[in-house]
Amino acid sequence: MKTECAGRAHARIGGPMSWAPQVSTVSDPVGVYTGNGLRFATKQEALDWARLLSHRWVLVAAWRAVESEEPVNSALDGSGSLVTRGGS
Repeated sequence: MKTECAGRAHARIGGPMSWAPQVSTVSDPVGVYTGNGLRFATKQEALDWARLLSHRWVLVAAWRAVESEEPVNSALDGSGSLVTRGGS
């Protein structure tokens, strides 16, 4: 269960604990996405990270954010730089 607040989807009780960014490259089969251990507090933050990643990887065809039950361990600072907590 999600709620929108100022354009950002936030996790609520019974909803996802975090959001995981995933990318699909031009060499992946259609519909196949890959992620890593980064988990963000909001869907928008995860999408923003995936979009920023697509600027560094030349073969990214698409990106998305999926719900995760893992705890938040990453954030973007005001400049778009990654800040991690814990082990990712």
